[in-house]
Amino acid sequence: MSDANEAESGRAGDRRVCRGRVVAWEGVKYRVLRRRAVDGLAMLQTDTHEVFLSALDGGIDPEWVPENEVESAGE
Repeated sequence: MSDANEAESGRAGDRRVCRGRVVAWEGVKYRVLRRRAVDGLAMLQTDTHEVFLSALDGGIDPEWVPENEVESAGE
């Protein structure tokens, strides 16, 4: 699936988090680099999409995180 800024339905409003946005996860700020759909056969599926995060402070990158676990943090 493409990680472009358009949702499956074709409406951008379906997406909670877009590439390039700064989000907070577990109290730390990260930038979203990619977004992907979670395979229906995934073992620990907690959401339909995951986001790939990059630390803004040069810390350790958590990599793929369920989209419903991050919240917008502004820039």
